[in-house]
Amino acid sequence: ALVLSLLLLILAEPVLTVRITSRLRPALWLLFDGTDSMAVADDMPEEDRLRLAEAVGVGEKDPAAASPGRSAPKLTRIEYVKSLLQKEDKNFLSRLAEKFRLRAFLFDRAEGVRAVELTSSTGTKVEPKLLAGQLTTDGQVSAMGAALDDLARRHATANLAGLVMVSDFNQNA
Repeated sequence: ALVLSLLLLILAEPVLTVRITSRLRPALWLLFDGTDSMAVADDMPEEDRLRLAEAVGVGEKDPAAASPGRSAPKLTRIEYVKSLLQKEDKNFLSRLAEKFRLRAFLFDRAEGVRAVELTSSTGTKVEPKLLAGQLTTDGQVSAMGAALDDLARRHATANLAGLVMVSDFNQNA
């Protein structure tokens, strides 16, 4: 009976299948404007400047700067972006990193984009201060179309969820 059972098992040719699946988080690209127009400090009404400063976390570490009756500092566009990136309360980069695989790029030239680091070489967690430190306003040409073409050509991925573009949208090329 044992021999017949083994013969039947051999003739049936059983196959053991093991499936391991994992869900990769979709990719989300962050594209920052690195041109000199981002170094402009806009003239705006005091109440708008106060609301913007509060929204991006300017004065978060200095309670005296956010006290009532005090005027908000006049910051450049890139300083507002850097403040938003480094905001400690409800940091949007950290919240995005929970759901997406983030990649950041800077467009500051006519040829396309350059990648900027989100994490240090030893870490895997997004470091907002590291990213903010790499944002510059040295570029002379805002070529948004070339930046998007470069991303589509060189950095294509099948699992892209979207693109977040941070710019003043002052295109001059």
